[in-house]
Amino acid sequence: MDRTPAAGVAMLVDDDADENFVNERLIRSAGIAAEVIAFENPVEALAHLERDDRAPVDLMMVDVNMPELSGFEVLDRHRALPDEKKARKVIMLLTSSLNPVDIERARNYPEIVYTNKPLAVETVFQILKGQGEM
Repeated sequence: MDRTPAAGVAMLVDDDADENFVNERLIRSAGIAAEVIAFENPVEALAHLERDDRAPVDLMMVDVNMPELSGFEVLDRHRALPDEKKARKVIMLLTSSLNPVDIERARNYPEIVYTNKPLAVETVFQILKGQGEM
């Protein structure tokens, strides 16, 4: 399998610092993205997307269950951003929950991929390949 970075910038949004650390290491070691930025606070992540002086975000991974904003609330606010501020291609909603309500709710977001934790390298590459070139 070709391990050329599929994304320029990957953004992680998870209130669990350990989860961000593990996912960042996984993304870097697998060569999924050239750069990884991580946020424990979803409001700060959304503020980062609104900045004009940042590199485009190609891959965004958001935890479903966070205290300040849920992953679904982050997605709603992301949808409201101007197109040039949004993540370019892939938005993965990560969860450790098998809650059927969350699974059903995710169906209202056709732009996302809903996947379980822990993040798997092969899953990310398959999803990126399925969405075409970045």
